[in-house]
Amino acid sequence: MRIMDRYLARELAVPFAVGLVGFELMMLGNLLYLYLPLLRQTQVSWGLVLHMLALRAPDVAVYGIPFSALLATAWALSRLARESEITAMRMGGTSIRRILAPTLAVGLAASVLAFLNAEYLAPLATHRAETIVRRMLLQEPLPLFAENTFLRVPPNMYVYVRRVDPGAHRFFDIMVYEITGERYPLVSNAREGHWQGPVLVLRDGVRHKFRADGTFEREEKFQEARVNIGAAMSTLVPQQKTSREMSARELAGYIQAFQRGGLDVRSLRLDYYFKFTLPLAPLICVLLVGPLSLRFSRAGSLSGLLLAFLLTFAYQVLMAWSRSLGESGVLPPLVAAWSQDALFGALGLYLLARQE
Repeated sequence: MRIMDRYLARELAVPFAVGLVGFELMMLGNLLYLYLPLLRQTQVSWGLVLHMLALRAPDVAVYGIPFSALLATAWALSRLARESEITAMRMGGTSIRRILAPTLAVGLAASVLAFLNAEYLAPLATHRAETIVRRMLLQEPLPLFAENTFLRVPPNMYVYVRRVDPGAHRFFDIMVYEITGERYPLVSNAREGHWQGPVLVLRDGVRHKFRADGTFEREEKFQEARVNIGAAMSTLVPQQKTSREMSARELAGYIQAFQRGGLDVRSLRLDYYFKFTLPLAPLICVLLVGPLSLRFSRAGSLSGLLLAFLLTFAYQVLMAWSRSLGESGVLPPLVAAWSQDALFGALGLYLLARQE
């Protein structure tokens, strides 16, 4: 590594760390504010609150790492250009693309870090934090599902609930996936359900059975079916999971199983693809903001910071818009999940190609 590369890497390290810490504190503070009514109601200790917030930090970092990489690049390059250090490098025969190479390397490293966090650390920590919240919420003996929640009922049953009416304690669009000892599971889909003691009552549904070779054997419609949870009730809270509490590998397993059961998994596929597009965001953002920072470096000392916030806002808006189009079926899940990375990445490559 050349001296210039090490120098630029150090210039990026400080604003990256400051940006990540600031983003974490801001978002965790917002979470604390949202939890305050619940905390007053349940009167839990502050030690438990701090533990819960610490567990949410990796999930916040999924979005904080791209912002920090973007902020670090904009801030560092704007400062170097404003103080004529970029000009000195150019006079020494170094091209703009070569100057930007260390920033792209840092962006790539940030993307690798973001993926490792999103795949291994964030799902586990988020699940533990959400389990704490669910236990505080569940003052009743019966669990209330959250929307788009996966629930493992030991030893051999899985339940998925898409929609919830918390006031009426009713659940909608339910799938029960039961391993029976045969090669393929017994899959039941129901339009709605509710608790009746330790029994999950399913209404207006159909049960699918498969042959040993995986082909469809028969389906049985039912007006009402009962799933006796029984002794497993005490374990249901820690078994609940949303897609944010799963790794990509775990979520892919659910998608494959639920597709076999005839469930619409469009929203789950969206969540699966986003587990790859979000970690790539740091590299995409650095690729875009590097050339722009040099172009607008003469606008003042705050130009890099302003540029980082504007691009972060644009990325978030495009991501929310594409997710909405994907969930509504206007765009295929793969296209919806990758659209913001594709657009920003193409624009970044274009700007980089135009550099001298």
